[in-house]
Amino acid sequence: AERKAGDFRQRRAMMAARCSLNVARPARVALPASSRRRADGVRSRTRRVPRAAKADAKAAEANVAVEDEDDDELAERKAVSELVGWCVSKGARGSGLSVLLSDGSGRGRGLEASRDIENGEPVLRLPLEMGICDYQDGHPAEAWEVMSNAPWGVRLACRLLQERAKGEDSDYAPYIALIPESVPGSPLMWTDDEVASLQYPPAVAEAREMRDAVETWFGKLSTEAPVALAGANLDAFKSAVSVVYSRT
Repeated sequence: AERKAGDFRQRRAMMAARCSLNVARPARVALPASSRRRADGVRSRTRRVPRAAKADAKAAEANVAVEDEDDDELAERKAVSELVGWCVSKGARGSGLSVLLSDGSGRGRGLEASRDIENGEPVLRLPLEMGICDYQDGHPAEAWEVMSNAPWGVRLACRLLQERAKGEDSDYAPYIALIPESVPGSPLMWTDDEVASLQYPPAVAEAREMRDAVETWFGKLSTEAPVALAGANLDAFKSAVSVVYSRT
């Protein structure tokens, strides 16, 4: 019974579908119906909870309905929970918000109000230091002479590549784990035919200008400051720039 209770507590800790940002107490975890996914033709079954685990859940005031889920969804919940913990450790302050996981509609994750919010009430504060910035201190010293003349999007893309290359050793690891590798909707990821299909000359010209600039800067960095790219090839560099522009 003790081992079953321990297994339940471990699984419950991973159920981070909604992670409260209220820092007055440890982040609480709930499983919303809107984020549950069921395979076609397969009925989710609520697991029986051992008495010892029920007592622990009641003592912790945690109402969690545990259902069968695939490994990808469990990993997603765990990653979101770790991100919330990381945010709090870095000085984030929030109240009345929950993280809502993707419901399969393609809209991705989001934030939703978990209670009534007063007009003008601050619900989230994030220190600037939490973000990946393009300050000189973040770049390799030997690359800064070249990087200082680069567009901000290039500098931030290089910072993202550098932190990704560190893996779990990066100070931003929980954040980077939930950033997509690329943004398909960016013109940087389109083919020449897809750009031409815009059929609006100003938009086509702007997309081509952006693509040419990224390729030019990749060539310049590869030759004069390769350390700034952290081993990335052109495709990885384009992907990083597309992510930066989608989030800045």
